[in-house]
Amino acid sequence: MSIRENNNYWGSISRSLLFIAASCILLCCHATHTMAGGGWNQHAGLFDFTKEYETSTENDYRNAAALVTFGYPQQGISRLKRMVKKHPDNPWAVYANFYLGTAYYQIGKYEEAFQYFGKYAAAITDREDINLAQNMQMESAARIAAKNVVEAAPLFENLIAEVQDRAIAANARYMLAEFYFEQHRYYSAMEAYLDFVDFHPYHAYASKAWFMIAKCQYQVAFVVDRGREYLMETEASLQDFLSHFPEDDKVGTAEEMLRKMQNLQAERTEEIADFYFSVRQNPYAALENLYAIKGKFPGTEKAQRAEQRIEIIKGNREMPAPGKYSPLPIKGVERKGDLIP
Repeated sequence: MSIRENNNYWGSISRSLLFIAASCILLCCHATHTMAGGGWNQHAGLFDFTKEYETSTENDYRNAAALVTFGYPQQGISRLKRMVKKHPDNPWAVYANFYLGTAYYQIGKYEEAFQYFGKYAAAITDREDINLAQNMQMESAARIAAKNVVEAAPLFENLIAEVQDRAIAANARYMLAEFYFEQHRYYSAMEAYLDFVDFHPYHAYASKAWFMIAKCQYQVAFVVDRGREYLMETEASLQDFLSHFPEDDKVGTAEEMLRKMQNLQAERTEEIADFYFSVRQNPYAALENLYAIKGKFPGTEKAQRAEQRIEIIKGNREMPAPGKYSPLPIKGVERKGDLIP
């Protein structure tokens, strides 16, 4: 289960929209309280269209906010932009950014929503309101990432660079890594999980991040033909995970993955040995791999076959010893450079 699924903040779209609506009301109340200097009892007529406010700008702002909050985002966007264009230096224009972000989020234009939430966060000083706006930036980026993580990655990186709350930064880093993994971009996922561990080594999800690094290597090992490189990296990562987190609930899965990796590593090592022993008919080149199988997988059928082949190579008097001259295919010509490995 991902942080998005585990954290109470992340829920269904309907929950998100309810959250936005509630946030709009709270922020509007907060703005009124701050700018009018009054108590909370002055907010009973928050969205009363018949009420006369102190200025026409305030009245325009409240009307536009009401449209966004009560489900008319397109109309709200038009009014808010008109207001900001008419009064760009008015303090109320700051709060317009939050409602513009909310409206764009409601109509599914998440990149625009991200930008307006960011403008709002950059223009205020209240820590709770900043966290609210940056959480909404993260949610906006997540909606884009669900379809195309590459397109959303710069938004996550921008948010991580700007955010001051470590919890939000951790969520953003881990979420980006999970989107990469879900969309089979294992190299990028590895980097993102490593980034998460580097910056948040004591986070509750640190153990899962280590496990996911090994899982990315595990996936790559099955699809990338690069000898034993990723098999050995996966094995090392899984062993590190098991030694550092012996009580983790993913230990059983990690042990099963480790067994599969070791079996696959033995198979590929044997394939390399077979290639030199049979296809290339150069048994000495197979020795390194045969000894690796014998030493790493003792007691297995593969180890027994490796031992038999080692004995064949050692006992075959017709094979030139390593370092001796080898004849060229030209009759009567030999040269020192052709050595059997």
